[in-house]
Amino acid sequence: MLVMAGQVAGCIGLLTVKEFHPNVVPYDDITRKLAVSLGLNCYNFTLAPKDDFLLCVHGRDIVKDIPEVAINIHPCLYKFKGKDPVGQLLASGERMASVGAHRMTSKIDEGEVLAEEFIDIGDSKTRTEVYNLLYPLYPIVILKALRRVGCSFRK
Repeated sequence: MLVMAGQVAGCIGLLTVKEFHPNVVPYDDITRKLAVSLGLNCYNFTLAPKDDFLLCVHGRDIVKDIPEVAINIHPCLYKFKGKDPVGQLLASGERMASVGAHRMTSKIDEGEVLAEEFIDIGDSKTRTEVYNLLYPLYPIVILKALRRVGCSFRK
């Protein structure tokens, strides 16, 4: 498994799949430090070993050679694709936020949805407030998506 991960959401993703001993493409110092502390190998995107399973949690690179199983975790997938979905959500006035998982395809954020969990953001007004509500949904969505594609932590 190769995990492309960044920011707090990426750290949550790493903690969720650490038992798979993935290789990691970290996009910031906090994610790199966590990966190293977990004993995981870190790579730059262009130098990462090829793998038939990819999990992307707040990654920054566009994957052109998509492996057999490739899952992207994306906030507000149901409505706000592309960059800054939480900013798009706040600008729209929408009150339902989500964390979704979809199969990666050549079209960004357009693959089959594997799992999505929703939460009402109430009177949250900032990206930080919304993400703080979304963070607990990340491991739930990741685990549901992994089950959908046949991955299991059971030995």
